[in-house]
Amino acid sequence: MLDIARLHGDTPIVEQLTRYGAKGSAPRPAALKPRPENSIQSAIQASLPLIQRADANFIPKAACFSCHNNSFAAMAVGAARRNGFPVDEKTAAQQVKANVFGLQKLRDNLHQGFFAPVVDYFAPFVLGGVLIGLDAEHYSPDLNTDAVVMFLKSRQSPDGQWIYPIADARPPICSDYIAQTAVSMRALQLYAPKMDKPAYDHAIDLAAAWLARARSITNEDRIARLLGLAWAGKDKQATQIAVRELLATQRADGGWSDLDSLESSAYTTGRSLVALQSAQLPAADPAYQRAVKYLLNTQQADGSWYVKTRAMGLQPYFDAGFPYGFDQWISGAGTNWATVALSQAFPATTAMASPGR
Repeated sequence: MLDIARLHGDTPIVEQLTRYGAKGSAPRPAALKPRPENSIQSAIQASLPLIQRADANFIPKAACFSCHNNSFAAMAVGAARRNGFPVDEKTAAQQVKANVFGLQKLRDNLHQGFFAPVVDYFAPFVLGGVLIGLDAEHYSPDLNTDAVVMFLKSRQSPDGQWIYPIADARPPICSDYIAQTAVSMRALQLYAPKMDKPAYDHAIDLAAAWLARARSITNEDRIARLLGLAWAGKDKQATQIAVRELLATQRADGGWSDLDSLESSAYTTGRSLVALQSAQLPAADPAYQRAVKYLLNTQQADGSWYVKTRAMGLQPYFDAGFPYGFDQWISGAGTNWATVALSQAFPATTAMASPGR
């Protein structure tokens, strides 16, 4: 019980359990070795091989989509390529095919309105993420992406949201009360078919209006709400309020934490910086610079970022070739988001440092 409580940091529950004699296992901290004299360019060059290797290893071992590797890895590879970094194009192409093949196998199910036989309330988040990843790899719309967006549209609530429980057993990735709506809306923006365009536009408008009204509880909510509002581009006032809300929770070390009771993490910091970049926060802003510095200071010598898992085990663990053993899946997700953020920071910070600019 104490070990489970500690997944959320030093909370009053941990204090009470300890006071009444609860015993837990001794924590074994990961052996960390930060990269010396790190730069944005060297950080991205070091992280990409790890990201692509774990991405390629996951689907053959899991036989399903990965929320923490495949979609996020496609975003990281796409962002790096777009900003001038070389990637393993053979592996990238193979992963696009693997994701599309997964959609193709699901197509009949999606046409019937379901993703999995049971408990598929998380389907819009997973499928929306796949489409965002495919867009980052410049994949063109087809029957598979059509099936996904038709399914997503059918799952939208009348008030504009895609419902997701506020609490989930697999945080932080599945703490998607607001994120599922933002991700689903973005998938419609990217891949809605031309047929019945007014209906899809209406669905996007409904989602944007819901996001403008939504109340953020955690940093995950704040990040997702800001991303969604920035993607929608309709409510400038709500977007700026969301920017201020997210900036207000930045830590003194330049990072953001999953929860107030936890330390800053590369996962939440990378996502926060991507959200702020999407909202056009200037690269010269001190908060932007502190976030970049945090990511550079916390990257490890092998190119990874370490993030400790706080989710209860659900899927059987296996090694996908990323460091940190049981913590590797969320560490992979954190490394993907850090790479996206730094890739998007690279041209801006380079321009700022260039003579005569």
